[in-house]
Amino acid sequence: MRRLAPRRRFFAGRYQAALAKRAAEGTLRSTTVRTETLIDFASNDYLGVARDAAFAAAHFAAEARRADAAAGSTGSRLLTGASREHDAFEAFAAQFHGRESALLFGSGYAANSAVAATLPLPSDAVLFDERSHNSTRFGLVRSRASVQRPFGHNDLDDLRVKLRDHEGALVFVEGIYSMDGDEAPLQELAELCLEDGRAGLIVDEAHSTGILGDCGRGAVSTLPIPLRRAVVAQVHTFGKALGGHGAVVVCDATTREYLANYAQPFVYATAPPDSHSRLARRADDAV
Repeated sequence: MRRLAPRRRFFAGRYQAALAKRAAEGTLRSTTVRTETLIDFASNDYLGVARDAAFAAAHFAAEARRADAAAGSTGSRLLTGASREHDAFEAFAAQFHGRESALLFGSGYAANSAVAATLPLPSDAVLFDERSHNSTRFGLVRSRASVQRPFGHNDLDDLRVKLRDHEGALVFVEGIYSMDGDEAPLQELAELCLEDGRAGLIVDEAHSTGILGDCGRGAVSTLPIPLRRAVVAQVHTFGKALGGHGAVVVCDATTREYLANYAQPFVYATAPPDSHSRLARRADDAV
């Protein structure tokens, strides 16, 4: 064990240098619990669901009454972790969002990165809004797309020019952008993709779920029905307005099957416990 100590110090020293750099830049963060009384302008709990005592009490009471309650799922859904609750929630999510199918993930980050890494094929170009979330960018680094290009934030003219350069493009946008809180011009984006005829939209609905659309269905639900054909998939997360944890990708049945077989964050991850799905369903009902 003593022989390893110098090596450990070597690595720790490198990490310390990186931390010192962040500290000097004023960007060093910590996991300190805040105990002072503050007005919350920072958390993801947009509608107060996560800290609603009555909602939490009702959820935990309902879970306690279940004879089939389990702490965990035991494994990947492709092995031992599949459950009827997962299937029921996906059917609900697909119907709720007006899509053919849905696939449940353990977190929004996992779902976004999985979609970005898996759906672009080698023959595809990827065009993504320059203010796309880190989860999308993280996934795109691992994708097989032959071309990846950002376009100006909500800049339809820039996107139109770049679409002309490629045959077959996936366009990544967000319903509401996390950095500035502004909305994507989704109707114009959908019209542009349909006009191009070779482009499809991927919409990250993390910040628009529970906020936009009828009953909080999100940005895509505000589109006229004919324009929704432009949307290949959308990602709805549970960790913001819905006050829980996890995410669901809604799409057509073939895309769902493809993700279930090829998306590594789904294939190799332990499935979320059933209680997460039930919490999301109850939050949807409450919102």
